[in-house]
Amino acid sequence: MRRRSSKYQDYFKKKLEEHGIKSPADIKDEAEKKKFFEDVDKDWDAKDEADGKTSKVWAKVDHLLFSRFEKKKILGSKKTARNDMLDAYLEAALWSSTDDNGDPMDRNYDISDIDKKSIKNSDRDLDKFVDKAGDLLDEMDSEQIGHDFWLTRNGHGAGFWDRSLGDVGDKLTKIADKFGEVNLYVGDDGKVYID
Repeated sequence: MRRRSSKYQDYFKKKLEEHGIKSPADIKDEAEKKKFFEDVDKDWDAKDEADGKTSKVWAKVDHLLFSRFEKKKILGSKKTARNDMLDAYLEAALWSSTDDNGDPMDRNYDISDIDKKSIKNSDRDLDKFVDKAGDLLDEMDSEQIGHDFWLTRNGHGAGFWDRSLGDVGDKLTKIADKFGEVNLYVGDDGKVYID
């Protein structure tokens, strides 16, 4: 069963349509792939998803929640920044990875197909990354962090380094690179695993 799309997922699907592709994996030329991700990152601003007052509240809440990893009820929502970060990380993993047939993983799988231990390990890596990055993440929302951590640690053509963060982006890239690459694969049981 597919999960409900987030605003970022909807935005990302729109960008795919604008570029005439179904997945970033459809772009074979690395320079074109980099242009695609630059276009995605250039126009995405999670702080503008709602009216000005609400978006300022969420920007502050995102910072507080990912810093403390506490569950809070804000504006009637039970979502936490930590969950948003993990979801964005796993979604980026699925759309940026291909299966044994070369098909983008997100065509046939979603987060609910990922093995629980793989999710737990991903959450642990994110937790360690946030601890190491500390105040460097102050200007980013939780979804951007999860998304960029996956892309950067796996050497994709986008990530912290190309988000116009200057020295902060370079420092975040160095921290993410130390975590090394991980890959997705489908097990004999039909579940998606992260090695």
